Amino acid sequence: MSEAAAEEETRADRRARYQQVLRTVAHQTSPAQPPGVRPFTLRTVLSGHGSLSADAVDSAITAALDNDDLLAWRDADGEVRVTLQTVPDLRRLLEHLDGELDAPDEALDRVIERIKEVREDE
Repeated sequence: MSEAAAEEETRADRRARYQQVLRTVAHQTSPAQPPGVRPFTLRTVLSGHGSLSADAVDSAITAALDNDDLLAWRDADGEVRVTLQTVPDLRRLLEHLDGELDAPDEALDRVIERIKEVREDE
């Protein structure tokens, strides 16, 4: 296998892992569940019960955060959670944060700003 073919395969593998993480976030944050999932849960589902390494999951999460496909936020217990950056998911997050008495205004403002940016990109 040529070096270029190996690099392409690696790029395809990374893309597949990235998409798998996004699909798992969507599944773990369905309307019957909270609007965000902990990275620990993603690692457990995809590496503990799946075929990915914990490092591969972490790399995909980091890439999705960098690409604005995921938004990281802290829940009422201080745990980091991630949510897909789609208008419906961000609206659910906004409603959830607004319902928490101790949700900081900055968190609400950040989600509102992301909703505006996502709408502009569509």
